[in-house]
Order: sequence, then C-alpha cells, then structure tokens
Amino acid sequence: MIMHQKDILLSVCVPTYNQSDAVQKLFESLIPQYVPQIEIIVRDDSENSETEEIVSEFRKVAPIRYFRGKKQGLDAAIVFLTEEARGLFVWWIGDDVIAPGAIQRILSLIEEHRDLSFIWVNSHNIKNKDALTVNDHSCHFFSDRNEILEIDIGLLGFISATLFKRELALPGMALARKHVGSAFVCMYIVLYVIAQDGRCYFLGTPCFSSYPKPSGEVRWYDQFQVFGINLFHIVMEFEGSFDKHQIRKALSRNLTRVVKAIIVECALGLKTGFASPSPKLIPLARLYWSYWVFWAALPLLILPKFILKGLYGLYKKLFSRGQLYIESP
Repeated sequence: MIMHQKDILLSVCVPTYNQSDAVQKLFESLIPQYVPQIEIIVRDDSENSETEEIVSEFRKVAPIRYFRGKKQGLDAAIVFLTEEARGLFVWWIGDDVIAPGAIQRILSLIEEHRDLSFIWVNSHNIKNKDALTVNDHSCHFFSDRNEILEIDIGLLGFISATLFKRELALPGMALARKHVGSAFVCMYIVLYVIAQDGRCYFLGTPCFSSYPKPSGEVRWYDQFQVFGINLFHIVMEFEGSFDKHQIRKALSRNLTRVVKAIIVECALGLKTGFASPSPKLIPLARLYWSYWVFWAALPLLILPKFILKGLYGLYKKLFSRGQLYIESP
C-alpha cells in the first residue's frame, strides 16, 4: 500500500559512511518494527557497495528510500535527509540499535499530542543497559524550552536522541547550511525548532542503544574544536531565544566536561581526541574569559604532562570511580 505524505508520521533518516556492519545491526532492530506510518530513508556516502547490498536485502521486507552519493560529511547528509523527508517528524539515526517497541511508543506519542514540536528520547549503553544517557526514566513534558538546557547541551548534538517536527525546521535550513563542517548542524536544527513555540517532550524510556566511545579516539564529534569552540558559537546564535542565565549555565557545564577531557586525556598520554595538539588556551580564553570554570582549570591546563600524569594517578588511587574523562555520544 502506498502511503500519502500526510499519512507518514515519522521519517527515520539514516546517514551512513562505510558503516555496513552498523547499518546491518540497525536494520535488524528497525525493520521488524516497520509500519506504514513511518518511512525509512538512507543517505549512503560509502566508498564501497556493501551498505547498498544490505539495504537491497532489507528492501525485500520493507520499503526503503535509498540515496547514494559522494562523501560530503555528516552535516551535509543531515541537511539532505531533513529536506528529503516526508514525515511529520524526523528522527536521525546514527550507528545505534533501536529498542524493541520504540517505534510504536514514538508513534503513539505523536498521534496523541499533535502539538508536539520536539521529542528527546533517552538511550542506554548497549553493553550496560543500566547506564542511561540521561539518568531519568520518567516521561514528561518540559515546562518550557529553557528546561531542556538543564539536561546537557552537548547531547543536543547526539543525532539519535532528538526528534523534531519537520515543518518547523525547514525555514532554518538555509541558515543550517552555513554550519556544514562544524559537526553540529544537527544541534543548530534542533535549537532552531526548540526556539519556536511548541510543546517539547522527554521520553525517558530508552528508545535505542548506543555503543560506548573510548576516550582519545579520533572522531568528528569529540575533538576539541567541535565541543570547545563550535558548540559555543552555535548556542550563542540562539541567545535571544532562551534565558541568558540558562544558556550561561549550560555552556559552563559543557566547558567543565571539555576541560576534564583535555586534562585527563593529556594525563593519559593520548595524542588524539581532546588531547590532540592544538592551541587550546587562546580560543578558550577568548570565548570563556568570563566563566569561572576556565580560570579554575587554568593551573591544570598549563601544567606539564608528566605532572598531570602523576596527579591523575593520585586521583585514581583516592577515588575508586577512576577515570574522569568525557564519553561523547
């Protein structure tokens, strides 16, 4: 049966690049939950045909709109998929696994509350299902858009965690394109939607599982430039749409995570991720000179690495919880 565009409630959008194994696992969890009220769209920039072959097999079971193109990066893929989607809501999915029953939970929520503009879905670590991304099992409406900033501003850049009403995002796509290459086009689009009038909901029941990301691994989304600099600039574009005090608190919490990651990864002797060589102090000072977190961390940031290593070793002995680094989504 061919569904009309107005009948599609949810577009599940999958950007992928040389991740055929991840796509296989994703579809194994997603396709059994397929119903006509959703559409599945894949943007594949892979250098080989492995992902295309996997999609072809699953298309025998459920319809999948598949697009193949040259590598342009995740930001460009997100813009493409958002504009190509036909559903009332858009859900970008990364290299994650959909939880059983998640699609129906989301569809029921959309059908029951047609005035929703944004849904934040919880997740857990695929290796430890007790480790929630957001330590909150409850399901509730946010009191206002500022309450969303109380959770973790960095997680708004976690593509699988956010769903939004497509019609609210479309007018901001031209502005979003200006941030292609920042690794946070997804965050810009989400903030653009949240900044408008509309009800926002937190779905505390985990809807997907994600794989843990080890510290120091080079990835587009956990480098210092992305979380330390790009995030700041994108959030500040919406300064007039949120309470300035809440924005400052959110950026301060993010800075704390970035500083911890820099210090600990340097102490571990890593040379990638947040420990990648870069002139961190100057850009941090330019952006965060009025934040106490920066000045509190400055003595540690300028210490030689061998001293940091000794201090970190002492920390691990005194505190059984061990490593303090950030695990980016």
